[in-house]
Amino acid sequence: MDPICKVVRIERGHIYISAMMYEEYFSDTKSAALFQRDQQICLIPLRQEAGGLLIKLKNIKGDRVIDANEFLRGIGITESWSGTAEVEWDHAQSVLNLSFNL
Repeated sequence: MDPICKVVRIERGHIYISAMMYEEYFSDTKSAALFQRDQQICLIPLRQEAGGLLIKLKNIKGDRVIDANEFLRGIGITESWSGTAEVEWDHAQSVLNLSFNL
């Protein structure tokens, strides 16, 4: 696990990614796909033409946000839930694994 970027914040149906984490794992990626595997959410960077959920610029620092409301509701996480998820990059599958307790 990267010692600089250990967590993402989930709040109001959005996933918040720090600028450092974005540069490390998503560099210039404009969209991502989400799926659930076991007790993890998996976040896969996509090329723009592949569709997916937009990774939007949140502020001047370069932090990013993904509107994942529909996906999160589908796996039982309501808009009122907020918390953090520990992250780990899976090099073999090029996916960011988010682990959290509901």
